[in-house]
Amino acid sequence: ETLKAIDKLLNDLYNSEEQLLNKTLIDRYTDVYNSKIKSLNIDSNFGDIDRKSVYEIIKTNWSGLTFSERIWESKRKLVSTIKEELTKGLIRGDSIYDMSRVISDKLNVTLSDAERLVRTETCWIQIKATTDAYTEYGLEEYEYCAFIDENTSSVCQKLNGQIFKMKDMSIGVNAPPMHPRCRSCILPITK
Repeated sequence: ETLKAIDKLLNDLYNSEEQLLNKTLIDRYTDVYNSKIKSLNIDSNFGDIDRKSVYEIIKTNWSGLTFSERIWESKRKLVSTIKEELTKGLIRGDSIYDMSRVISDKLNVTLSDAERLVRTETCWIQIKATTDAYTEYGLEEYEYCAFIDENTSSVCQKLNGQIFKMKDMSIGVNAPPMHPRCRSCILPITK
């Protein structure tokens, strides 16, 4: 009975979080797209961005699973962990405090996973909005731009400054995100 209540609570939480994250990603796409159009100093033929179209972009399976599928996979793992730790703790006779501490430690790992997911999805949606704006403008090339510091991955360092054709753009190959928590972006090449 307690596990059913926990499962329902987590379902409700994940549903509301998914809706909030979808809205945030749609808003981010819109902001980045409009910013890129403005920076290129053009009038957009695209007009007002259709939120339903942007929602379809968010639902895109660009890395093996859709955003929603990754959120629910995270929820499934969390429920499984809670059930497992409660069962083990009750069998061992652990105190509520000890079981809570173990679950809390595992929850922190889950929260880190969720943060990684949101950061990577945000990077992808920003690249998608930028690509759409550059394509509308008619740009044919872009420059890979890595955020260089001690945390920059070797793959992003190697790609930094390289120029690619828009038609050859491939997420994870020559366009960010190259990896989870990627901070790289693309810059327009105008002639």
